[in-house]
Amino acid sequence: ALEFLARCVKTSGTYGTRGELTGQYAEDLSKLACEKLKDSDASTRKAATDVLLALLSYKDASVVTATKKITSSLETSNPRAYKSLKLASTGGDKKVARPQSAPANNSSKTSKKEPSSKARTKNLSKSSIKSANLPKPPRSVATEESANEKDLPSLEDAIENLSALSIAKWGDCIDDEGILAGIQSSNWKARKSALTQLKSFYESNGERSFDITPSLFVLVRDCTRSFKESNFNVARALLELFTAIFGIHSQLIKAPGSYLYIPATKLAVEKVGDRKLSETSSSCLHSICVVKDPQRVLAVAIKTINGVKS
Repeated sequence: ALEFLARCVKTSGTYGTRGELTGQYAEDLSKLACEKLKDSDASTRKAATDVLLALLSYKDASVVTATKKITSSLETSNPRAYKSLKLASTGGDKKVARPQSAPANNSSKTSKKEPSSKARTKNLSKSSIKSANLPKPPRSVATEESANEKDLPSLEDAIENLSALSIAKWGDCIDDEGILAGIQSSNWKARKSALTQLKSFYESNGERSFDITPSLFVLVRDCTRSFKESNFNVARALLELFTAIFGIHSQLIKAPGSYLYIPATKLAVEKVGDRKLSETSSSCLHSICVVKDPQRVLAVAIKTINGVKS
């Protein structure tokens, strides 16, 4: 859990519209992390330290100030941890709060800063309430989905781009489990095999071949009737491929385009009620929310689920 919190702090705002890290949140996280510095498990102490370091190096000065307000107590309660944090935090050697002056002055400064922090939190809360109005995003789903369409390659160009990657079995015949022949086949086993091989290739080479993602999307979309697969084996292979794609996005800290995450969300929502595909669909939706604002994913899901037959 602490490792997850550290990642949240480090990537806050990176994927687009995300929840804001306020001074109050920073205080709460700092208190939790400071408490866990006393844990008997070394890995837990390390994870707690990572959370504090992420907060101390955060880009917002109010977050750093709120964190230092809490970590300053470590100078007396946990001197060793305090020293380690002071040395490890970039540019924080002279800035980490030292409660050497009279406590009254320290609390005086704190009381002066708190109103502005609360005011910011209040304003953020109002902003968040407005942005969380779900009826508005669903109306823009169709527009958002087609926004990137003009930037996608044609099927012919997509095949040419993928052919240049020297993917194993790419041009082989269907009897030898050829990928291109298989995905264009009407045989579900051949399509499933092709999708599975593409997933394996992307998992191994996605980071260095990230630019071919649009071409991969176009190929799979056009060869599966826009992901309208009735065979659950092929549908599972599609969901697993999407999950692998979003996994690479997460590793590279890249937000997926609307052309990619919207169809994937629709497919996962349509299949999540299928007992055979429920787990795979849930995993796919989770992988999307890791790299895309969950509010947008939820907007697509709500609109999609209205048309799903029970």
